[in-house]
Amino acid sequence: MVCCLPVLAHAGQIERVDVTSRDGLYRVTVVARIAATPRRFIDLLTDYGNLHAINPSVRQSRVLESLSERQHRVETLIELCVLFFCSEFRQVQDMRYSPPGLLSAQVLPEHSDFRSGWARWQFSDGGDATQLHFESELAPKFFIPPIVGPLIIRHMMKREALATIDGLERLAR
Repeated sequence: MVCCLPVLAHAGQIERVDVTSRDGLYRVTVVARIAATPRRFIDLLTDYGNLHAINPSVRQSRVLESLSERQHRVETLIELCVLFFCSEFRQVQDMRYSPPGLLSAQVLPEHSDFRSGWARWQFSDGGDATQLHFESELAPKFFIPPIVGPLIIRHMMKREALATIDGLERLAR
């Protein structure tokens, strides 16, 4: 099932949000134009100890290990809520910045609540705004009820992607 929703952001435009699921694998794609430079967004996303400022669902984030100047192993604790039920998830990722505007993440399943996962943020100069292309794929280790679970996960992934874009734009101003 595919879900698409164009949404207005503050000064920018979220052009597309797609969330798909298949066999326990969830994929999200976001395309947006946001008012700030690509460099500013990279600076915000690579301030790993302050990811909670971008998205309040991130309860804690820290660098576990610096693998190189542009690659770091980062742990995040994320709290996600559906109605009144909240759960905390641990995610350890190897984050890599590749100039001029690519940030990628690879989930380490042995240290995470996910069987697999990756994410890519591609920022490019779009003249008066930054063009963002974000893609992510996650396979949770935890049980998801087969009937309503995929709908809930798709809703949460879309909500979190939009919150992250909103937070980036807010902080970039």
